[in-house]
Amino acid sequence: MKRSLWVVFILVGLSGCASPYRQGLEPDRSGDLVKAKVYANLSDTELDAQYPVQQTTAVGGGALGGLAVALVDAYVNSSNESEAEDAIAKLKQAMGPEALKLAYQKQYQLLMEAMPELRGRPVTVLEKAPKGGAKGLGLAPEEIGLVLTPGYSLTVSKRRLQVSLVAELYQKPGGNKAKTRKPKLMYRNRFVYQSDALEAVDSMPSPEEVERRIAEIRAKYAELPKDSLARNKAQNKRNRALKKASDRLPQAMIDAKQSAKWLDDDANALRQHMHTGVQEVFAMMAFDVKLQLDKSELKKTKIVRAGEQRQWVRLVTPGSGGVLVSLEKSDALEVPNTTNGTVYLGPY
Repeated sequence: MKRSLWVVFILVGLSGCASPYRQGLEPDRSGDLVKAKVYANLSDTELDAQYPVQQTTAVGGGALGGLAVALVDAYVNSSNESEAEDAIAKLKQAMGPEALKLAYQKQYQLLMEAMPELRGRPVTVLEKAPKGGAKGLGLAPEEIGLVLTPGYSLTVSKRRLQVSLVAELYQKPGGNKAKTRKPKLMYRNRFVYQSDALEAVDSMPSPEEVERRIAEIRAKYAELPKDSLARNKAQNKRNRALKKASDRLPQAMIDAKQSAKWLDDDANALRQHMHTGVQEVFAMMAFDVKLQLDKSELKKTKIVRAGEQRQWVRLVTPGSGGVLVSLEKSDALEVPNTTNGTVYLGPY
């Protein structure tokens, strides 16, 4: 059952700070895009903070690799470990190790069509984060650089996929001290696509899982201590464990089963939302740069664009003010909360 959008309306930011995230491009600087060098920042090798850091070697490259790791780990945790190789092979076949770059390059062409200012601009792929941040881009005095950083993550509930794009426009100052001065941030915003939610998995164990639990418990206590006191303690532990064999699954197992659902049907839902999400975040970026919103429009929740099933919403919450998100009309943005797991930003 979907959570009512009116249940939780908490002012919580994606970055945790009080100032708006979006820094608007001044109207008289819109011509800067024509002169910008474009950087595709593919250096992120982990998921966003919504998922624990994984230790397994990434299947793909960049942020997509992190997502692949999470899904493979979940698949292994919710099934037999002998199926790990099959899970990895399935994911490689469905997504491909170069999927992030291919998706990025393809959608970049759509961005060129939506933003004529960027046509013909050179593109530099950053596979490693530049040292010193924007200063490491190597911009010449008064040179302008547009950094585009994609990201992919499952939400806290593991039922939704979020595709994000951070766009930042920098200019290297001129003058005598140009070499030592950091590039100035001219524009910044974050764009987030959230998929519709997968069906929630059953939090109760299946009959097969109950049988497996019982078998594991009986195997664990197959040999009881000879000492009567220790034997009684072991028997009591065994009996308590047997009574709990049909109890609700641990949250970690539920999360694993839910994450593994993204691999069903050869990961078709995952691939579809990845493709649509990348297209949406690029479209929102083009819209945001061209619109030149003034600050007064950012002080209230605003539905920027509404379609039959999805709508674009500009956030007003502290730390994320100005961020554009693409949501299902009946859904709310799911973000992580360090205290109790999930927060739904709404209503919209």
